[in-house]
Amino acid sequence: MRMKSTGLGGTELIGELISMKKEMDGILMTVKIRKPVVWTVRVLMQQDDIRKSALPGLKPSTIWYLIWGLISSLIIDKLPFKIPLLKKSEGDQHEKY
Repeated sequence: MRMKSTGLGGTELIGELISMKKEMDGILMTVKIRKPVVWTVRVLMQQDDIRKSALPGLKPSTIWYLIWGLISSLIIDKLPFKIPLLKKSEGDQHEKY
Protein backbone atom coordinates (compact mmCIF):
# COMPACT_ATOMS: atom_id res chain seq x y z
CA MET A 1 0.00 0.00 0.00
CA ARG A 2 1.38 3.39 -0.97
CA MET A 3 0.33 6.61 0.75
CA LYS A 4 1.49 10.21 0.55
CA SER A 5 1.78 12.39 3.62
CA THR A 6 1.13 16.11 3.24
CA GLY A 7 2.44 16.67 6.77
CA LEU A 8 5.82 15.09 5.95
CA GLY A 9 6.50 17.21 2.89
CA GLY A 10 4.87 14.82 0.42
CA THR A 11 6.87 11.80 1.60
CA GLU A 12 5.69 8.48 0.20
CA LEU A 13 4.87 5.92 2.89
CA ILE A 14 4.94 2.19 2.16
CA GLY A 15 2.80 -0.10 4.29
CA GLU A 16 0.40 -2.99 4.40
CA LEU A 17 -3.11 -3.59 5.66
CA ILE A 18 -2.84 -5.72 8.80
CA SER A 19 -6.47 -6.07 9.83
CA MET A 20 -9.96 -4.86 9.08
CA LYS A 21 -12.83 -5.52 11.47
CA LYS A 22 -16.17 -4.17 12.63
CA GLU A 23 -15.71 -2.15 15.79
CA MET A 24 -17.76 0.51 17.56
CA ASP A 25 -19.76 2.35 14.89
CA GLY A 26 -17.61 1.52 11.86
CA ILE A 27 -14.85 -0.57 10.37
CA LEU A 28 -11.45 -0.37 12.03
CA MET A 29 -8.47 -0.78 9.69
CA THR A 30 -4.96 -1.25 11.02
CA VAL A 31 -2.13 -0.35 8.65
CA LYS A 32 1.54 -1.07 9.37
CA ILE A 33 3.79 1.59 7.82
CA ARG A 34 7.22 0.07 7.08
CA LYS A 35 9.04 2.71 5.10
CA PRO A 36 10.50 5.37 5.62
CA VAL A 37 9.34 5.12 9.25
CA VAL A 38 7.80 2.30 11.27
CA TRP A 39 4.33 3.21 12.50
CA THR A 40 1.05 1.48 13.13
CA VAL A 41 -1.92 3.55 11.97
CA ARG A 42 -5.52 2.79 12.94
CA VAL A 43 -8.35 4.23 10.85
CA LEU A 44 -12.01 4.03 11.86
CA MET A 45 -14.24 4.29 8.79
CA GLN A 46 -17.72 5.35 9.81
CA GLN A 47 -20.90 4.94 7.75
CA ASP A 48 -20.41 8.14 5.76
CA ASP A 49 -16.79 7.18 4.94
CA ILE A 50 -17.85 3.67 3.91
CA ARG A 51 -20.57 5.08 1.65
CA LYS A 52 -18.10 7.53 0.03
CA SER A 53 -15.61 4.75 -0.69
CA ALA A 54 -18.09 1.99 -1.62
CA LEU A 55 -20.10 3.90 -4.23
CA PRO A 56 -17.12 4.64 -6.53
CA GLY A 57 -16.07 1.02 -5.98
CA LEU A 58 -19.24 -0.18 -7.70
CA LYS A 59 -18.20 1.20 -11.10
CA PRO A 60 -17.67 -1.60 -13.65
CA SER A 61 -14.04 -0.57 -14.26
CA THR A 62 -13.27 -0.76 -10.54
CA ILE A 63 -15.00 -4.12 -10.14
CA TRP A 64 -13.03 -5.49 -13.14
CA TYR A 65 -9.78 -4.21 -11.59
CA LEU A 66 -10.60 -5.95 -8.28
CA ILE A 67 -11.50 -9.22 -10.01
CA TRP A 68 -8.32 -9.09 -12.12
CA GLY A 69 -6.25 -8.44 -8.99
CA LEU A 70 -7.77 -11.44 -7.22
CA ILE A 71 -7.27 -13.70 -10.24
CA SER A 72 -3.67 -12.61 -10.72
CA SER A 73 -2.79 -13.06 -7.04
CA LEU A 74 -4.47 -16.47 -6.81
CA ILE A 75 -3.60 -17.99 -10.17
CA ILE A 76 -1.10 -16.10 -12.29
CA ASP A 77 1.50 -15.64 -9.54
CA LYS A 78 1.47 -19.43 -8.95
CA LEU A 79 2.26 -20.40 -12.57
CA PRO A 80 5.68 -21.91 -13.26
CA PHE A 81 6.16 -19.33 -16.06
CA LYS A 82 5.61 -15.58 -16.21
CA ILE A 83 2.99 -13.89 -18.38
CA PRO A 84 3.80 -10.31 -19.46
CA LEU A 85 0.56 -8.56 -18.44
CA LEU A 86 1.49 -4.92 -18.80
CA LYS A 87 4.38 -3.29 -20.57
CA LYS A 88 5.80 -0.39 -18.60
CA SER A 89 7.16 2.55 -20.55
CA GLU A 90 10.61 3.97 -19.78
CA GLY A 91 9.43 7.06 -17.89
CA ASP A 92 6.47 5.42 -16.12
CA GLN A 93 6.95 5.99 -12.39
CA HIS A 94 3.31 5.45 -11.23
CA GLU A 95 3.43 8.74 -9.32
CA LYS A 96 -0.21 9.75 -9.73
CA TYR A 97 -2.49 8.42 -7.01
